Amino acid sequence: MRIDLDEALLPACHRDGYDGFRNVYMRMAWDAPSPTITAGCTTPAKGRFGHPDRRRTTISVREAATIQTFPPDFEFETDKMDTVCQMIGNAVPPLFAERLAKHLRSALQANRATARR
Repeated sequence: MRIDLDEALLPACHRDGYDGFRNVYMRMAWDAPSPTITAGCTTPAKGRFGHPDRRRTTISVREAATIQTFPPDFEFETDKMDTVCQMIGNAVPPLFAERLAKHLRSALQANRATARR
């Protein structure tokens, strides 16, 4: 569903019955998979990053990091929110990277064992 924003908060190009991109200004749903997290993850005009709680406009940087599976205590070493959003949006989700690495290690070990025979 679209975020109900006062038209004055929208960029001029998205006012007066704008009928362009339909995947922006959308809310996430509590009971559905999240959209792909991108560097624009805290900007409603850059995707479907509206917070499912109608009292909030977008997800926070920490919520985006959680969706990407960064550990809760992970520290992004910069004071610039745009840089953190870019790091989160461009990252391979850590949990996925860990599982892939374990799978690759197992496959390499199996390949070495087969090659030794």
